[in-house]
Amino acid sequence: MSRRPLAARLLPLLAGCLALGFAAPARALDEPVLRLDAEVGYAGYADERRYHGMFAGADAGFTFNDFWGLRAGYGFGLHRGKSRAFETHQLGAGLRYQFDVFHYVPWLDISPTLYVVSGDGGPGAGSHFGVAAGLGFDRLLDPRWSIGAGARYHQLFGQERFPAYLTVVVRLGHRWTFGDPFAP
Repeated sequence: MSRRPLAARLLPLLAGCLALGFAAPARALDEPVLRLDAEVGYAGYADERRYHGMFAGADAGFTFNDFWGLRAGYGFGLHRGKSRAFETHQLGAGLRYQFDVFHYVPWLDISPTLYVVSGDGGPGAGSHFGVAAGLGFDRLLDPRWSIGAGARYHQLFGQERFPAYLTVVVRLGHRWTFGDPFAP
């Protein structure tokens, strides 16, 4: 067994510590944050056919600290398949977990969602209930503005295929921090 010198073994650890040391915190002291995100991207639905389309939405959230928050969102999807098309309107509210301590903020969320569908194809016209689970990240450009990417997997109740519905988006966000305006 060959042994590497101590300096070679500690080099990755030192590089990681330096990278974390130079990354400035996104904000301090677990202050509550209200955020509003605009999303645009791809939406896909699959049953015996596949329907591809576009997605646009707005997502609002209130975070209590650097880790936990609530979210609510509205989304619109337009789908086309062979000789069939349908639209979805999604309205959901749920819980969000994030790691908001550096410029890159990874997040996970889960929310019960109402889907209102019109047109032929897809899950059928009418109202459907389901659950959406999302994951993604935001890159803080400054303490107020962010860009990011995310994906949400949607499972409509009564659908056998998982995931029945998928959205992949890019995001532009704005954040308002609440706290002591006279804090240093």
